[in-house]
Amino acid sequence: MDKEEYGILLKDWRWKERRSEILQRDDYTCQRCYADRSDDVLLNVHHKYYIEGRMPWDYPDDALVTLCEECHKKEHQENEIEIY
Repeated sequence: MDKEEYGILLKDWRWKERRSEILQRDDYTCQRCYADRSDDVLLNVHHKYYIEGRMPWDYPDDALVTLCEECHKKEHQENEIEIY
């Protein structure tokens, strides 16, 4: 799946719902730097790993984590995300 196809999936209502669940679980706080929505940061839900063919919303809670945009970029720069 290429980035364009993945981007379309991230607009799907199922991902929006799943994303909301993880943001709520993490109290709308980056789990790396602890910035929260009151700090006027964009929050992302990061996949710790990917499984080929799996939809973005079909991951267990422990595979997803809230990160601010800056920490999300760092995570992708510093760590290779495993694909199974």
